[in-house]
Amino acid sequence: MANLPVLPSLTQERACGSCSLCCRLLPVPQLQKDAGRWCPDCRPGAARGGCGIHETRPDVCRAFNCQWVQGRGEAGWRPDLSGVLVCGLADLATGRALVLYLDRLPRRLQHGRLPLNRAGEWALLYWATQALALGVALVAYAPLDGLVFRQAVGVAGLAAEQVDPETWHWETARDGGRV
Repeated sequence: MANLPVLPSLTQERACGSCSLCCRLLPVPQLQKDAGRWCPDCRPGAARGGCGIHETRPDVCRAFNCQWVQGRGEAGWRPDLSGVLVCGLADLATGRALVLYLDRLPRRLQHGRLPLNRAGEWALLYWATQALALGVALVAYAPLDGLVFRQAVGVAGLAAEQVDPETWHWETARDGGRV
């Protein structure tokens, strides 16, 4: 996945800190780790936390660029705080898309789990608006719930009035949350 070259950074690059949400939400085929499961080599929330095999981590982990760490989005939208992990732009079989992974769902879809908090709602709305502005599709995976939202762009695509995630149509993920 590529960084978002069109979007300016709002701040300098940031550190992950105690966030390790990528180690939970993203699939890592080399480790037989599915999306939505903690990586067995991760130490989530630890003061020095993160990857226990950082020096020898798989290429897919080395290549991942969290857009929040890259300085995009508000400071309070750190993935473990907002529940929204922004991966970046990807070339999918269906075309170019802005790809997100969600640790929590919008309120109407929460299924008894914690819903997105206010920061997560704002982050999701912001990134949906950015996808619209960039003219790319938006793909949001919720691997813990087995759901995915795919919104194409074009004649029947994402329109300004459809940016609100509460109005989106979610479907069961057929591909296990893999991009």
